[in-house]
Amino acid sequence: MDFPEAVCLAAGVRFGYVVLTENGGAYFAPRVLGLGVEVWRAFEVIVEAWRAGYVEDVVGELRRYEREALHL
Repeated sequence: MDFPEAVCLAAGVRFGYVVLTENGGAYFAPRVLGLGVEVWRAFEVIVEAWRAGYVEDVVGELRRYEREALHL
């Protein structure tokens, strides 16, 4: 995990923010270290947008994300 992700995790803990990252270390750190912070990747952002009614076709959006970002 790089310094910017560590700062974002600290801010998330301190201020109750949801941290957005694609960094695997930052994503798993709260679980490993027992930090009280929620971390979302693009996947979680898309799913939460669908749950909130901003996205109609969640499967289509996830496929588009995979195609455009080259992330599986």
